[in-house]
Amino acid sequence: CHVDNVVEALICALDRGEGGRAYFIRDPENTTFRAFIDGLAKLQGLSIDTLRSVPYGAAFFMGRMMELGARVRRSDQDPPLSRTMVRLIGSPFTIDDSAARRDLGYVGRVSRLEGLASYGVGQPPGGGASDGCLTDAR
Repeated sequence: CHVDNVVEALICALDRGEGGRAYFIRDPENTTFRAFIDGLAKLQGLSIDTLRSVPYGAAFFMGRMMELGARVRRSDQDPPLSRTMVRLIGSPFTIDDSAARRDLGYVGRVSRLEGLASYGVGQPPGGGASDGCLTDAR
């Protein structure tokens, strides 16, 4: 989630939220981990089109081996790949932000592409929708 969307959600929560409630937020569109990494690569003038994904089972096995290696070495640092990481990035899941949109007026003004572009050129994103809880603050 882009930092501007996180700030928007915090402002919405301060303005309209109830104590003790938790809300999930996300950028306006769904994406995959690969599409996100592809966007980052393109900002650097690179392409991952020719790179193949590692099969889930192989990645899970590598994560287990790296966890065992870290344990055998008694490392105080996390391994570079773990089974938990593979579960998170290797399986599809979608964040449901409907409660934040309904209760708080959260919109998520910065798209994934705008957010990635803002990091690439060092300028703030152009914004997006003009409705939501931030309209009242302007």
